[in-house]
Amino acid sequence: MNPEQAKFLTEYFATMLENESKTTAKVIAAVPDDKRDYKPDDKSRTAWDLATHLALGDVWFLDSIVNGA
Repeated sequence: MNPEQAKFLTEYFATMLENESKTTAKVIAAVPDDKRDYKPDDKSRTAWDLATHLALGDVWFLDSIVNGA
């Protein structure tokens, strides 16, 4: 990979992650405090567990890139 390709990919992924973080923030904000424990089924995770799982997925992705994993 040459420097121009690396710069393009860096800018592309930075823009993508910026947009994803905005969407993730909207998802987390959409879970009202009084509904965090909502579960559509007894076997399901709570609404808050699912919302934070989405946010932590982004963190996991970025950590994987930084650590080269």
